[in-house]
Amino acid sequence: MTNPQKFGLKFVEPFVKSTQEVFDIFLNCKCKPLEIQTITEAASHRKSVTASISMVGRFKGSLTISTSEEGAKNILEKIAGFECEEVDEMVLDSMGEMANMIAGKGKRDLSQYELQLGLPDVVVSQGDLLHFYRYAEHYAVPFNTDIGECVLEIGLDSLEDVPLAI
Repeated sequence: MTNPQKFGLKFVEPFVKSTQEVFDIFLNCKCKPLEIQTITEAASHRKSVTASISMVGRFKGSLTISTSEEGAKNILEKIAGFECEEVDEMVLDSMGEMANMIAGKGKRDLSQYELQLGLPDVVVSQGDLLHFYRYAEHYAVPFNTDIGECVLEIGLDSLEDVPLAI
């Protein structure tokens, strides 16, 4: 694991912990994090269903959680108690809610940074590589879970590094 200069892993670990708690409490599902990886190039997802939520306060960032279509359908089944044949609005909503719960629980441990969360956005790809904004510090944490592999990504920028919208 690499320790970056500004933020470091102390900003990632609360979200790793919250991911485990959300999987345990809301999905009754085992969730084991693998090694935290530092992303040095443009962030990309190979998973089919990705939920993203922005964070802003004393720094700016985002959290994404990605899984396969089957994993996303399993999340809905565990949250709502019914099976789904295809990735529909209910599946997308359940993925957005996962991102919301993970980010919400994680920000509690970072309360001194006064983080506010945006609304979750969910993207479905059919095997295409999705590219996302590359933050000054960007981390990926793969998880082995009872629903299959999931990947949590945390991107962080100090407010000075954030380009202003024109």
